[in-house]
Amino acid sequence: FYGSVIGTTDAGKTLNEYDFYTMGIDGHAIGGDFANTQTGLVACNLGEFVRTNDGGNSWDRIDLPGGATSLTTHMYDANTAVAFTPTGYIFRTIDNGTTWTQVFKKEYLKYYFPIDKNSGYVATNQPDSVYYTKDQGLTWKKQWKGSISWTYISFVNPYLAYCSNSDGIYRVDFPHPGVVLLS
Repeated sequence: FYGSVIGTTDAGKTLNEYDFYTMGIDGHAIGGDFANTQTGLVACNLGEFVRTNDGGNSWDRIDLPGGATSLTTHMYDANTAVAFTPTGYIFRTIDNGTTWTQVFKKEYLKYYFPIDKNSGYVATNQPDSVYYTKDQGLTWKKQWKGSISWTYISFVNPYLAYCSNSDGIYRVDFPHPGVVLLS
């Protein structure tokens, strides 16, 4: 199932693979998200970006501005989503992917970590560089301290993350929302 989108309608007793190739989509899935059982967005390895509004029975190709390609996406609800590109752009839609607006351009983006229905963090390839949104991806605020380069960051909740690099695994506590204390 590598690079596939897998669905179930019976709590995982049976799995259905959605074959993008037979739908005229050449790429394999590399990242995506569903807002509910019907609405989802998926980024493919050949730069294609697809959307379903019927639980995966059909998929439409959609385009990001300037021919940008997406690494992954996050859906806040059935209409609002953000798409992350390998070149550091974040695009946002409020109409289920029909139109997209660039809301961010910085460093190469590595990971996105949703926290709740409105907020999340994005990690970049720069040392300690993490950005936070609290308005469904409309604005992003840099959150960092020090010069440690994290290989991976995983947020448990808005106040706690586990980070790793070649030296080990670290617990990172956020004493106040919007303030990052890395130690």
